[in-house]
Amino acid sequence: MTNTGLASNREVVEEFATGYHRTLRGMKRATPVRQLYYSSAGMYSTVGDLFKYDRALHDGKLLSKESTDLMDTSHYDRQGYAWTLREVRGNNGATIRIANHHGSQPGFTARIWSYLDQEHCIILMDNHESRVNSWSGICNSLAQVLEGSAVPSPNVPAVRPYLEMIAREGLDAAVDRYRTTAKDGTLPETSDFDFEFEFTFHFMPGYLQEALEISSLWTQVRPESSRAWVLRADALRAAERYDEAKHSYSQALALDSDSAQAQSGLKALAEMPI
Repeated sequence: MTNTGLASNREVVEEFATGYHRTLRGMKRATPVRQLYYSSAGMYSTVGDLFKYDRALHDGKLLSKESTDLMDTSHYDRQGYAWTLREVRGNNGATIRIANHHGSQPGFTARIWSYLDQEHCIILMDNHESRVNSWSGICNSLAQVLEGSAVPSPNVPAVRPYLEMIAREGLDAAVDRYRTTAKDGTLPETSDFDFEFEFTFHFMPGYLQEALEISSLWTQVRPESSRAWVLRADALRAAERYDEAKHSYSQALALDSDSAQAQSGLKALAEMPI
């Protein structure tokens, strides 16, 4: 494993990839995080090296059989040691045991699916921060291909076209298109989860304008969602638009009086020095 190690800001790693964020307005370079976390993140590797590790682990070259069996046994809620364990049904009805793990940091995402009773291993690595659930879908699709099934069509989140329209044509156009498709019955099924993921995907790295636009679309097309209002309020507060933030927190509480996040937000605003 000559292309694997612990990254640091002092070390020069040849051909080290640049990480990116996908935003409403295209790709942006992610702020690099190259620190020694040891047990969590901070490592770099390649698909080839991870495959060597997987084969060495399950060929008994790294650990004893007893230790490997402990890794591959569910001890609580499908959790083994260092893995999440799952069982899927193959096309022939046989049970397939898979150990998987994912990791990410700003600009990078990785996932490994190790087949415990077969020679298969699925490894995905990307230098842009991706939706974790979309990578699970890719792994599921590749697992189906390994079982002899046809390649399934990609699953694009239903809210994505409307978010992309914000950058091309503006927020009002995106809201109008969403409402038109909802009215004529051609709107694909959308969920608060899809909106929240896209919001968080932009808000956490600091793309505040995009987070405000996404939360505005969300509250306009799903005004019954308390979660939409509370996250919009968080973005407004970060933008120092405090009166609007107070209104949005109040809207969230009107829909869900038990929202601790909305209560905490209003309290923080009330305690701010004038």
